[in-house]
Amino acid sequence: ADRSGFSTYSPGASWDPYVELVANYQFTENWYAAAVLRVSKLSSKISDSPIMDKEVSGAALIGGGYRF
Repeated sequence: ADRSGFSTYSPGASWDPYVELVANYQFTENWYAAAVLRVSKLSSKISDSPIMDKEVSGAALIGGGYRF
């Protein structure tokens, strides 16, 4: 932290509510795909950090598989 140039920050405990959307698609009897989209509202203890510049965080995951 000293070398980064950012000031010291101690946020303490917090919680972050989120909304998540999950989708599954069966291509064939064995092959499937899945996707997850997640949006989190960051608490002020996180968003007030000197290295954070947003209040909302998002993530996406796409995958697939084969069932034997």
